[in-house]
Amino acid sequence: MKLPRIPVVLALIAGVGCATRAPQPAASSRTATRLGSPSAKPTPEVTARLAELRASRSARSTSGDYVVGEGDLLSIDAVNLPEMTKRVRVDGQGNITLPLVETVAVGGKTVAEVQRDLGTRLRKYVYDPQVSVFVEEYRSQQIAVMGAVQRPGLVSETGDHTSVLDAISAAGGMTADAGSRLYLIPVESRSGTKAAAGVRTVATADDVNRLADAAPIVIDTAAVDETVQQQFFSLPVQGGDVIVVPRAGEFVADGWVNKPGTYPITSGLTVRGAIATAGGFAFPADKHNVRIVHSAPNGATEVRDVDYNAIVAEKTPDIFIQQGDVVEVGSSKAKLIPYGAYKVTADIIRVGAGIRVGP
Repeated sequence: MKLPRIPVVLALIAGVGCATRAPQPAASSRTATRLGSPSAKPTPEVTARLAELRASRSARSTSGDYVVGEGDLLSIDAVNLPEMTKRVRVDGQGNITLPLVETVAVGGKTVAEVQRDLGTRLRKYVYDPQVSVFVEEYRSQQIAVMGAVQRPGLVSETGDHTSVLDAISAAGGMTADAGSRLYLIPVESRSGTKAAAGVRTVATADDVNRLADAAPIVIDTAAVDETVQQQFFSLPVQGGDVIVVPRAGEFVADGWVNKPGTYPITSGLTVRGAIATAGGFAFPADKHNVRIVHSAPNGATEVRDVDYNAIVAEKTPDIFIQQGDVVEVGSSKAKLIPYGAYKVTADIIRVGAGIRVGP
C-alpha cells in the first residue's frame, strides 16, 4: 500500500491542531442569561404563596420587636431594685421567675411588652419603675439553614424584619457549589408545629427529610426574574422555618467536543465555560450549532439552539448552565470530510509504525 506523502499528513495534522484549540474560560459575561429568560415568568402559585405568607406575617408582626419564647435568656435591669437586676431564662412554659413579681408569662410577647408588663407589676414597690429588658441569647426563634452554605445549622431570628437573605447570610452565605434552586419550608406548613403567636417551635435537621410532605416554596433563581427573587429573599422569616440550599448538580457535554462526559456545575457556569470544561471544540464541530437541552421543574423539556460565535462576539447573550442540562455540539458537514481523511491517515501511520521490517 502506498502511504500519503509526509507534507500532506503534516498539513492535515497542523490544520486539526489549530481547529481544536480549546477556548479560554470566559469571565462572567455582561450579557449572560438563563435558559428561558428574559421571557420566563414565575409560577402563579409560587408568587401567590409568597404574597400570602408576607401578608400574614406582616399582620402578626407590626412592632418590629423580637418575640420572646422558650429558651431565650433575658437580662433584666430595674433602677433602685437590685434584687430585680438579673439574668433569667424563659422556661418550657414560656415563663420567667423573678423576686417581687414571681412568675411572669413572657412567651409570645415582644420585648417591649415584657418590659411594660414588669413595669406595671413593680408599681407596687416604686412610684415610677424604670425597667429595661435585653435579650442576651436568642434560642426560641431559630431558623434552620441547611445544604450548601458555609455554616449549616440553626441561626437565630433577632427581630421581625429578619429576612430569608439575612438568615442565609447568618449561615455564612452560599458556597461556590450552591445550586440555583432554594427551598423554604414555612413553619406554618410543617405538620405538628405551633405556628401561631406564642412559643414557636425550633427547626431541626430532620425537617429537611420532609421536603416532599412540607409543601416547600421552591424558587429557581435561574428561571425567575429579579422581582420574584426580591420577593423571596426579602420575605420575613419566622422561628421554625427551614431554608434548604441544595448543591448544584452536573451537566453533560455531548457531541463534537474533545472530552465529552459529565461535569460538575460551578458557580456562574455558562455555555462558554462548559465548552472549555469539556476540552473545547473538536475539529468537525459546528460552532453555529450548539444545543442546550434543559429539564424544567414541571417535567417539560426545553431546547435552545445557540450560536457560539455570536456569544463570543457579544451579539447574543451567553447562557448559564443549570443542573441536568445537556450541551450538545453538532458537526459541520464541510469539516467531516477532511476530518475523516485525517483519521484514516492517522490510523494508517499508526499501524505502519507498528510493523517491523525484516532484514
